[in-house]
Amino acid sequence: MILRIADSEKEHIRSVIDSDDVCFLPAMSRVFKMIPVFNIIYPFWSENNVQLDTVFESLKNCDTLLQKLQDLENQGKTHVISGLVNINEEAGVIAIEPLKDMLVLYKKYRDKAEIELKDTDMTFVQEYFHEFVRRMCYPEKTGRFSAVAFYENLGVADEANKNYGRKFGGFCEVETVTTRSLDRYDLRWLTDVRPTCVFEEFFDAVKSYWNGEMTESPKIEYLFSGKYMLKEMV
Repeated sequence: MILRIADSEKEHIRSVIDSDDVCFLPAMSRVFKMIPVFNIIYPFWSENNVQLDTVFESLKNCDTLLQKLQDLENQGKTHVISGLVNINEEAGVIAIEPLKDMLVLYKKYRDKAEIELKDTDMTFVQEYFHEFVRRMCYPEKTGRFSAVAFYENLGVADEANKNYGRKFGGFCEVETVTTRSLDRYDLRWLTDVRPTCVFEEFFDAVKSYWNGEMTESPKIEYLFSGKYMLKEMV
């Protein structure tokens, strides 16, 4: 049995639905607002061996941290202890200049766009990173923004969609009608990556997802493009 959590405004029981009409979830609109933030984060995170949560903590405390970094530079310092930025970062040092450059760019964008980074935004930046890797390494594959997601069981479906809320009051069994693409992936490569990961860890995990590799206890997700019908609520 294949299941889907549906958009009640565009997906109706027993009607044929084209995935192109419904694949974009309203809650995911925040992803697109975070694209400039991703573009600011990416050069720093990919070139410096720091955790993702350290990058976020630095942005959230941008103004205070910029002043601290300036004071250290005035003292002739070129590096900062990572614990100054994030107490959960493993002991190490971070070069002040690239960190400061990232913060300055973020501050300019934040002030111009009048947008504040939230704790939940890490998920949305990660989601765009998944798409970034796909476009860079797997352009032939259907992206997560261009498909609807199906699941093999209620447990995985509920976990995968807990941030988006239930329409219809539950999940629906799906019947495919016309298939343009249907690809099987293991969500564990995305959900099991912790905020403490460094760039290489995240990049390798996302590549494993797009390669279709399976973990020992996979959480199966199907990305579907085509026409389908919601048969009944489960």
